[in-house]
Amino acid sequence: MAARLAGAPRLRVMSRDTAFTATPNSVSGFTEANYDVARDGSRILALSAPSSVYPLVVVPDWRMELRERVASSRR
Repeated sequence: MAARLAGAPRLRVMSRDTAFTATPNSVSGFTEANYDVARDGSRILALSAPSSVYPLVVVPDWRMELRERVASSRR
């Protein structure tokens, strides 16, 4: 679950939403979680179905592009 919290005057939940959903496994046919959480809780790995809506974009020398974009945003 994902939740939006308010901290004042007391901690309370403002809204809730499902962050991840289980999907049918094509091999076993059973519904299984398509995500996992790192032991230290710092990361979540989530699998999603391939989609043509999100094309693969490869940016060679992305560090240079990042530096250029940061420099131009500071002007």
